[in-house]
Order: sequence, then structure tokens, then C-alpha cells
Amino acid sequence: MPVFIEYIQVVLDWLVQQIYLHSNITLVALSVIALLVAGLTLIQCLRAWKNFLSKRNLLKELHEHLPPSQGS
Repeated sequence: MPVFIEYIQVVLDWLVQQIYLHSNITLVALSVIALLVAGLTLIQCLRAWKNFLSKRNLLKELHEHLPPSQGS
């Protein structure tokens, strides 16, 4: 997960740099859209990670409370 966040930061830094280098309105508009999509993607990834952690913790708790299985 940290590698993914670093990658997003590099991409965002590059996009911001491109906005300052070129004053073309089209490039600025596309960069804003790309930044928005990247931000939404990051939010979704963080939500999915939280969901995964909560389900993993729930499974651990259930496993602790279940009686040991009787193998025959």
C-alpha cells in the first residue's frame, strides 16, 4: 500500500509540474480532471483497505469464539 501512495504522489507532482510549465487551458483542464480522478481513486482504495481490515478483525474474533472442530 505505501508503494501505491508513493506512486500516486509522484504522478500528482508530475501533473502539477506540467500545469506550471504549460499555460494551455486544455492541459490545465485535463490535469484537473486527472487530479480529481486520482483523488477519488485514493479515497476508494482507503475505504477498501478499511473494509478489509474490519472484516479480517471480525473473522479473527469469530475464530476465537468458535469451539474447536471435532475431526472424525
